[in-house]
Amino acid sequence: MTEQNSTIGITLLNKTFDVRCPNSQVDSLQEAAKLLNQKMEEIYNRSHQKNMERITVMAALNISHEWLLAKTENESYLKTMNQRVQALKAKVDDALTQQEDLLEISE
Repeated sequence: MTEQNSTIGITLLNKTFDVRCPNSQVDSLQEAAKLLNQKMEEIYNRSHQKNMERITVMAALNISHEWLLAKTENESYLKTMNQRVQALKAKVDDALTQQEDLLEISE
């Protein structure tokens, strides 16, 4: 069964665009459009750039850059957490081995 699509209006710098998307993704698309519009407004207000295409490209580059930084930070965090988990696992294994050795000695 195919999911139904909706056409929604998203507004970027006071210009509305009709976009079709699956019903299940309407909320996330609206949230993405809101973020894009915020970035575009920041660029417009900061630079007073009037070219909509240039503003859109700059906003897309800024969002992409922020995403890549977050991705790198997340990967670093996951690597650190994996190293900590491995260190804890090694400590638990050592403790269990010592426990087994003590039990063998007492038998």
